[in-house]
Amino acid sequence: MSLQRRTGVVLLGSNIMYDVIIVGGGPGGSTAGSILAKGGKRVLILEREKFPRFHIGESLIPFGNDVFREIGVWDKMKEAGFMPKLGAEFVLGNGRAKIEVLFARYLLARYGQTFQVERAKFDQLLLENAQEAGCEVWQEAKVASACEEAEQMVVTCQHGGETKTLTARYVVDASGRDAFLGKQFKLEKTDLGLPKKFATFAHFTGVVRNPPPADGHISIVRLEFGWFWIIPLDKEKTSVGLVQTMEHFKKTGNRARFLQTALYSEEYAGKDAEGADMNIWLVPATDVMLPPNEFAMVGFLNIGYLQLGGVTYLMHKFTSSLFDVEVTRIQDGEYSFDPTGYTPFTLGI
Repeated sequence: MSLQRRTGVVLLGSNIMYDVIIVGGGPGGSTAGSILAKGGKRVLILEREKFPRFHIGESLIPFGNDVFREIGVWDKMKEAGFMPKLGAEFVLGNGRAKIEVLFARYLLARYGQTFQVERAKFDQLLLENAQEAGCEVWQEAKVASACEEAEQMVVTCQHGGETKTLTARYVVDASGRDAFLGKQFKLEKTDLGLPKKFATFAHFTGVVRNPPPADGHISIVRLEFGWFWIIPLDKEKTSVGLVQTMEHFKKTGNRARFLQTALYSEEYAGKDAEGADMNIWLVPATDVMLPPNEFAMVGFLNIGYLQLGGVTYLMHKFTSSLFDVEVTRIQDGEYSFDPTGYTPFTLGI
């Protein structure tokens, strides 16, 4: 076996050993990759999905500006047309109190502005920047395992229809909530004693904005059981989400008034296989920003597409004891639901 050294690379025969393999190509992974690649390291980023893709987490904070400048992406962000964010407002749900925070009033000049970002566009910009910095990027690469062997990390992934085994000195877990390495090594986890929460969200048009220059503010609406976010993403699109405790959701029953009752176009009530009450809501797919025929996690609620009467819908299934989605996949790649046995009714507002 021949051994050659190059800058940041060890060649074992014909096999390349990376300095770092990063699991996840979101902002954390692409930023780490950019910094490492600029430092002369050979970096491979493995991203499970194909960018651009929908994601939440759309309101940046000013102290990230230094990092964006360091990796060379700040000017690209200004040119990309993201909504300037000059501050934030915090409002009580009953409207009796409001606090506005202007970054330039309290912070140094370089922190006077940041951006609201649509993550599909923002994450792709960061990943492309990492490539330009020298990172190798594999999209649609699903990492199966990572383990230490002979003082190196061995990573197995599926990419391009093949199983590939890769080696690196280090592995960085930037998989976010998936916690790839945490699950891989069965690391202990804790909820820090905080109550369980989940978020329900969507993008809307026609949402009333603050007058300039506050039209780019994030609005946080405080409720007794949680809070709303309202984030202007561009001139037309606004992200609206409700974060609530699991305890409050269970108390409200299964009449799901998460964002706006008008979202639900059809609802069916019936019993599940064990006789528990079950409601199914069918939502026009155009009202929620998800790719067709895919599932996505919304807090702990799963939502997925289906076909009914030639119209594409999102399906939400709730039972009294379990909140889960059950969709039967058929061979043509679509999803189907048989409403037989369920009684249609209209939600009250």
